[in-house]
Amino acid sequence: MPGKEFIEGHTVRLIHGGEEYFNTLLELIESAKTELHLQVYILDYDDTGAVVIDALRESAKRGVKVYLVADGFGSMNLGSDFKDEMRKYSIHFRFFSPLPFPGIFQAGRRLHHKVCVADSKRALVSGINIADKYRGLKMNLPGSTMDCWWRGRYVRRSLVSVNEFLAVAFIKNNPVSLRN
Repeated sequence: MPGKEFIEGHTVRLIHGGEEYFNTLLELIESAKTELHLQVYILDYDDTGAVVIDALRESAKRGVKVYLVADGFGSMNLGSDFKDEMRKYSIHFRFFSPLPFPGIFQAGRRLHHKVCVADSKRALVSGINIADKYRGLKMNLPGSTMDCWWRGRYVRRSLVSVNEFLAVAFIKNNPVSLRN
């Protein structure tokens, strides 16, 4: 679906949740050439999550630097071994604010981002988490959100907040350059 050009050299497209969102997310992951940043509140290892995780693995195998951050509470079902599994595929993964002990729920800051940025050129900002229930599988209706995909040089500027967050989370030595 073609997007609308609002600023010269930039394209914006509204995504209507559910299957359209996941197809766009997979297209973004699969087309990344150098780096991919994905931040999400809920990442389940169900059918939908497995497809996204497999796409991240394939990108890493192609030499793409993949950075994945999932909320420690919202994605706690991934388990403690998930980090080691991602490391095997050279995926830089961290739980944001992990729970100190299983069963202890920690109030406070949570990561509610749902953003994916590829090659500092294309981005998908959403209200959708990565799980079957948000895709509309197994008789669940997908959420009625409007998500936004865009392309252009200002996408790099959106990485400033992503990079600031990641610097705090785990990659202080890999800042995103704002040079064109």
